[in-house]
Amino acid sequence: MNRIIQDENFFIRIIKKAVNEYSQTNDLSKLNVSFKDIDFQITDSINLTDSNDLNVPGLNLSFFNCALSGQRFDITIKELPERLNRIVFEKCEINIDLFINDSKLQALIFNETDITSSHFHISSNEIYWLSFVGSPEKLNQINNILLIGNKNINYLDCRLNQINFLFIDNCSFFEECTLNGNNIKILQINFSIFKQVFEFWKNKLSSYSLIEKCIFGEVKAKQSNFGIVTEFNNIEFSERVEFTELKSEKSTLKFKNCTFKKTTYFDNSNVLNIEFKSVFFHGITSFQFLNCIQLIKFETSYFEKIGFFEGIKLGNLKSIDTNTIRTIKGQLLKSENKIEYLKYNALDQSKYFQKLSIKDYDYYVLWLNKKSNDFGRNWIKGVKFTLEASLFFFLLLIIINSFISSNYPLTFSNKDSSFAGFSIILLEFLKFTFSLDFKNEEFQSNGVLYFIFIIAKIFIGYGIYQTITAFRKYGKP
Repeated sequence: MNRIIQDENFFIRIIKKAVNEYSQTNDLSKLNVSFKDIDFQITDSINLTDSNDLNVPGLNLSFFNCALSGQRFDITIKELPERLNRIVFEKCEINIDLFINDSKLQALIFNETDITSSHFHISSNEIYWLSFVGSPEKLNQINNILLIGNKNINYLDCRLNQINFLFIDNCSFFEECTLNGNNIKILQINFSIFKQVFEFWKNKLSSYSLIEKCIFGEVKAKQSNFGIVTEFNNIEFSERVEFTELKSEKSTLKFKNCTFKKTTYFDNSNVLNIEFKSVFFHGITSFQFLNCIQLIKFETSYFEKIGFFEGIKLGNLKSIDTNTIRTIKGQLLKSENKIEYLKYNALDQSKYFQKLSIKDYDYYVLWLNKKSNDFGRNWIKGVKFTLEASLFFFLLLIIINSFISSNYPLTFSNKDSSFAGFSIILLEFLKFTFSLDFKNEEFQSNGVLYFIFIIAKIFIGYGIYQTITAFRKYGKP
């Protein structure tokens, strides 16, 4: 639709006319000012405040299918008794530095409006409803939004926007704050309070974002991409928190000096890395079916109740640090998830084993543990270890018996009789392996044979025990 070109003088003339009519009639409807299909080309600047000669007492200001370009546009609208002030931009294009300051507004709305201004500030206002909403067919193209020092915003509705930089500093949101379906290059939130619900659905961050020194009520962050790195520093999450179904396969999430006071969920999400440093989880916390493509890290973090880690996937187990392993292991034990616990217990022992040298006593204990059942995880290794130990000592015993005098019949020498048959050898092997009696006259007929027999029984018994231990992982805790 064609637009009529106008300048700042036209705008000021219309505003003055509305203010004069109101002052003469005291009719609030005279303060409803609308502009439609106008291309405002501002050669100077517009300062719409109650401190200049316009003396604006209150306005309902709306722009439909308008374009604003030029120098600068300042708006300040004070509260008027029984008056609900509104500023609405719909299907507009704003390419002028826009400052909305020190106003009290029922609504500030930007619907299907592109804002390519170098400077776009909304500062020190009281706003009941603040809205930036595009459409699925065409996202709002916004260069930057700076919300600074707005101590009373009831609702923020930010949906379907393409934003280069969204900056929120020292603001308070008393009701619902919605950021859904946006593409945001950089998000930065500082010193702000979100008292009720903070909804963050299906957003795509694309660079480095920072959220610090804030207080959040309920958080619903679902199906979002958190860009390259998103850091949460010194955050208090006072209500239920959900970082679920995240699509952040190339994102690193960092939480530092944060407190989660209620139930927290990181379930069914995909992230590249997720790190927690000096984080306190007061409520039940769930990381079930979280897929960390590289790693998860806990550093000096504490779970007051319980953390669930069922089905968590870690792409690089070699990179995970010992403190993180023990944190996860402790929570798996508390949740009675024995099978997953054994997995991380084995990983913990394996990492400890790698640090040891052959001079350390624990080196040999852990080596045996690994060989016999892979730190309690593999019963097949237990059976294999038992049979290998038994066969080794059985053959050693026969070899030694071939060179000494004893009452044991099996040797590798046939000077006294022919070789024993297979059935006899098998019977002797089974007796040697599974006999529970340490009293055996044939072995006791020679001290060396009896010594080998005793040592063999120790290793065989150890192998059987390790096999049973690995089997018990399927039993009740």
